Amino acid sequence: RTCVQVWNEFQAEPSALWHTQLEGGPYMYHYTFGLEYTLDGIPVTSVGDWSLDKRHFTGSYPAAELEPPPRCAGTAAKTLHAKFTEAMASFPDWPSSGAGGSRRGTLGWVAHDSASAGKQLTDELFRRSPLARALVAAGPWSWEGAQPLL
Repeated sequence: RTCVQVWNEFQAEPSALWHTQLEGGPYMYHYTFGLEYTLDGIPVTSVGDWSLDKRHFTGSYPAAELEPPPRCAGTAAKTLHAKFTEAMASFPDWPSSGAGGSRRGTLGWVAHDSASAGKQLTDELFRRSPLARALVAAGPWSWEGAQPLL
């Protein structure tokens, strides 16, 4: 008779919206969903300003140096970014480009329309704004002691 032990948190399939902290210390990280955030670390349901999704790289290699996730992003985003970085660093001759010469990494996947372009917090504006940087750096944020919002 074979006894099989089943772990409650054997596998996690995190996204930017659920299991973001890799609760329970899963043994396996099943990379199913893209991790999508605004630049200030708010999770979004569509392609984010910061995006780590394997589907982006089906026709090209990712840039060897990917921008890290926003500071307030969940542990899942930070873990996957670290794993991508570790894997690419293990290849000393990582390709300099893929099909069509694409070198995009984790930024630049969202196409903003011209009407909203002036309202978006771009990476450049974020870096130039001491207030924006201070607000993000003060996170993670929570509401009434609930799970962190950012």
